[in-house]
Amino acid sequence: MTQAVYGQDNPYGANDADSIRCFENYNIAGSLFNSKQYAQAYESWDIVYTTCPGYHKNLYIMGPNIIKYKLKEVEEAGDEAAKNALVDQLLAQYDTRMKYFPGKEAYVTAAKAYVLYQYRLDSSMNEIYQMYEKAISIDPKEMSATQIQSYFFVAVKLFNEDALELSEVFDIYNQIDEAVAANTDDLNVELAELRTKRDSGMLDARGARILQSDSLSLRNFIAVKSNIDIKLRPILSSCDKIALVYNAESYAENKDNETWIRRAVRTLGAEYTNDSGEVASCRDNPLFFEMTERLYQMNPSTEAARNMGRLALARKDYSKALQYFGEAMNQELDPVLKADDLLKYAYCQQQLGRLADAKSSIMQSIALNKTGQAYLQLSVIYASAAGVCGSDAVEKNAVYWAAIDKANIAVSLDPSLRSAANRAIASYKKGVPTKRVAFDLGKTEGTKYTIGCWINETVTFEFYN
Repeated sequence: MTQAVYGQDNPYGANDADSIRCFENYNIAGSLFNSKQYAQAYESWDIVYTTCPGYHKNLYIMGPNIIKYKLKEVEEAGDEAAKNALVDQLLAQYDTRMKYFPGKEAYVTAAKAYVLYQYRLDSSMNEIYQMYEKAISIDPKEMSATQIQSYFFVAVKLFNEDALELSEVFDIYNQIDEAVAANTDDLNVELAELRTKRDSGMLDARGARILQSDSLSLRNFIAVKSNIDIKLRPILSSCDKIALVYNAESYAENKDNETWIRRAVRTLGAEYTNDSGEVASCRDNPLFFEMTERLYQMNPSTEAARNMGRLALARKDYSKALQYFGEAMNQELDPVLKADDLLKYAYCQQQLGRLADAKSSIMQSIALNKTGQAYLQLSVIYASAAGVCGSDAVEKNAVYWAAIDKANIAVSLDPSLRSAANRAIASYKKGVPTKRVAFDLGKTEGTKYTIGCWINETVTFEFYN
């Protein structure tokens, strides 16, 4: 009977003694792992992995961390042979996992690619690229933010070595952008549910752990999106370069291809740094407008509505832009993107003279994502309200002090806005009443005053002339 149960390739060992040995060492490894003594867990983990490879799926959940911490030890010791052996084992344990516990092929493939990216990039770049390409085609939601980022970095490296075409880089960028959006959408939905439970006191310990993990994952994906955009900018060096891929001829060939059009619109609409060091985009390309409208007709998605809003803004059709940005923000799950939609929405309201509504939209944006741009935009709205509130020349122009306050907050949140904010502040100071006018109205410097109406801000009188 023992011979029937134990074989040469039995996942539980070759005999009873092996099975007992694996049981003991699995518990030792698990205990050390749970106490974060990863490198110390290696010896017991290795015994189980080598002797009873099908013992438990947790063996392969613990394995990567344990081996990587062991790798740090041998790297610090300068033992190159031991390092290579551990990297080989790290790769092999993913294959062994698939043998005994199949499933999550995209995750395992991307994990192997990232091991090569970390330890053998120079010798395995093409292999890494192909593995990531396979993983993202299977299921991008199984890939981590770090894996997605390294996929794009490898693609850029291959492009710089003339091993990839420009069109392929753009395709990968858009593919990754879609993968990030898919992951962040899911995370935002789950986080909203978890936060509701937390705020109502219904979140248990497991939910609290998931909330913390999801919050970290979301931050990682947001950071990766920013890092990828930065990496792309040197490639998006000019609209002429982009037009080599997205032009009238290629559009004619893909007029009914929604995926191609969506990616073309996203690339043409992306911001890049030009040769003068200025941030620009290719949205003034007539094809951008034509494809944007075509995409919205094919599928009026959140992204398509947002692009239609940008198109309406370019045409100064603020009522239409308001409609499209409203449509986008009502569907958007990502709080950062929704906050940006709200700023565009507020700008349209401002242009239509609806200043109180514009302020409300900006405050909603700040609640979702507190940015310097939002406060700078709020300062402009306040300055636009000069003469609306108050009973005398000082009170009616007190909005300029509120505008200066918000512009200063903008700089504190985003120092890159300093130049624009300083220009705005210089303009606002010209609208502040003179000390003489204030004196005649019984107003003194240092006095606090609350502006009424929809502004509802408390300012301190400060005179500049």
